[in-house]
Amino acid sequence: TRDEEAFRAYDRMTAHELFLRMGISERFVRDFLKPTLLIGLFKPPEELSAAVAMELLYFYALAHQTSFDVRWIRYPSISELLIAPLARSLLAKTLPPAGEA
Repeated sequence: TRDEEAFRAYDRMTAHELFLRMGISERFVRDFLKPTLLIGLFKPPEELSAAVAMELLYFYALAHQTSFDVRWIRYPSISELLIAPLARSLLAKTLPPAGEA
């Protein structure tokens, strides 16, 4: 159930204002929240009320968690499977000294 007074308070501010007040990083807003809102509500956070944005995020992120089939790599770790081989490959290449590219 939702509290109507709280809903009205959040409805008076934009989603962008809420994200700033909550200290959400600019990168998280740019890379996740803004695209999600653009896809779900066809508007950026600056044009949406915080209440409407939270309802959409609740619907996708909380109410339908079981709809997402996410698998995390356990062993070998992401570092062992992805990062270390990439680092070895880059280190094996002969690169020009900085500034001579």
